[in-house]
Amino acid sequence: MARNCKECGEKISILSTTALCKKCNAKLISELNDLKKEIISERNINVKQLGKLKKFEKKSIRKIFKPVIYEFIKKREIGNSELNVILKIVKTFDITKEEIDYGQTWQFITNNVRKDIVSSVDFNNDHIDKMKLVSPYYRRQLLGSVIEDFASQKELGESELDVLSEIQKRLKLSNTDINFNEKVKPHIYVHLIRDESTLPEARVVDISLQIVMLT
Repeated sequence: MARNCKECGEKISILSTTALCKKCNAKLISELNDLKKEIISERNINVKQLGKLKKFEKKSIRKIFKPVIYEFIKKREIGNSELNVILKIVKTFDITKEEIDYGQTWQFITNNVRKDIVSSVDFNNDHIDKMKLVSPYYRRQLLGSVIEDFASQKELGESELDVLSEIQKRLKLSNTDINFNEKVKPHIYVHLIRDESTLPEARVVDISLQIVMLT
């Protein structure tokens, strides 16, 4: 049975693996490559560009998604602009976090969120959306690294402690996920640990002694 190109109507072989003729398929590939270059160059993606991407099959979008991420991480850092591009594509086209794990992408995302949390002393929905892109291992790493950053400061206030508790609660991390470190000030434990029975017995003793010393 004869088939016709869905774009121009020209007849195509019944053995063709696409619904397009060679000319239209080449045009589509060219458009996709142009979009990729625009996104990489501008480090942004707008509504019009997302609309153009919607005409492509998901497998074609995946083909440009990884090269875009690769170009973003070539400078060894992913900033907020690049992360917003990733988030928009992920949400629009239902890209899985496994498909995002390209090179050290998860690590760069975690580092970006860590820096923002420490500088702003805040943990918000934007941070949560970004951390949904990474595996549980990097969520645990985030909490441990933010704890160390806060603990390295000369003073640690209620705002910092509230942020740590919020990270643990909203990323659904257990007490055993907390990266204990001797550099961490004892009163962090008091705020973060709600159920000491989940911790190793020796650790509970240490914490109890520290609390006594503080009082």
